[in-house]
Amino acid sequence: MNVLDDLDWKIRISVDLESDLTAASKEFKITSEMGLYMKENGCDLTLFFKDSPHMERDMAIFLNKNKAKLKDNIWRIRSELDQPYGFIKILKDLINVPSAVLMFSWLENGFFNFDLIFSRKELDKISEIVMEGMLEAEEVKIKYLGPSGGYLEALKSIGKKNMISVAELVIDPFSRREFSDSQRFGENLIRIIKNPYEGEFFHSIFFKQGENDEVRPELNEIKKGMMYEGKTQDLLFSEFSSALTNAGIPVVMRISSFHDSRFYFFVGFPFIFTMEILDIFRKSSLNDIALRPVLKRIQPMGEWIGEMGENSDLFKITNENKTDVTE
Repeated sequence: MNVLDDLDWKIRISVDLESDLTAASKEFKITSEMGLYMKENGCDLTLFFKDSPHMERDMAIFLNKNKAKLKDNIWRIRSELDQPYGFIKILKDLINVPSAVLMFSWLENGFFNFDLIFSRKELDKISEIVMEGMLEAEEVKIKYLGPSGGYLEALKSIGKKNMISVAELVIDPFSRREFSDSQRFGENLIRIIKNPYEGEFFHSIFFKQGENDEVRPELNEIKKGMMYEGKTQDLLFSEFSSALTNAGIPVVMRISSFHDSRFYFFVGFPFIFTMEILDIFRKSSLNDIALRPVLKRIQPMGEWIGEMGENSDLFKITNENKTDVTE
């Protein structure tokens, strides 16, 4: 069994917000993946479109209306929502539910859409946040609430509709002294960043595959002996995360795994940003502190999920922990 299957429920909310950006999206039937950056009051959104010499007239007008900037053959739009919109509070509250993970954000025909997955055990919390929030935020609608199929299945669904790639970095051998989170669980650690746009401090979900190590008290238990959550500081990859944010690159996932004395780091992103991702990896200070990460692969999301689900031990429950699955 895949340890990530415990994120077995999904919610999709749609937001009908009046703005110049959404109005233009409705008028020209524009769809784009979206980067989302939370601020104390409001949030920043980033949209992107591949440049083409044969661009349709409606798209060209849309880009011009929204002051898009062209860089590396990608048109980029950054929009600030600087008011305390009700949907922002709902989204923040949902992400703060211990097992919830923001999976995907996109703009489609004038509507903002957000997919989150979580453990069914916390369905009451999710439902309460949305139902109470919708009383104040009439722009928010629930489009789906039900089974997710697990974390990898949710990623597979995203990959079928969008051209998403996965990059994998490996550090081998890896000293636990250089990665404090690994000491929380020992040799079998999986971490998912709950909000892929966080920076130096990461609110994360941790999965333990075996029972060999005790969990530090500052982490909160979600599922007995298996799933935990908490905020940690990741000095190794905060620089990388900041670079992604500054470049406005939308991120679908960030997972790290400590397995068999190797550290694995996975990031999912729209494939048109492949060269920029490689440039960020190349310029990382990780190369200057003798860790020497190896770029193991860049491949379509669907292929990566097939390998992780069938042939890899990285996300599977070990024999010592199988008895916890049914608790």
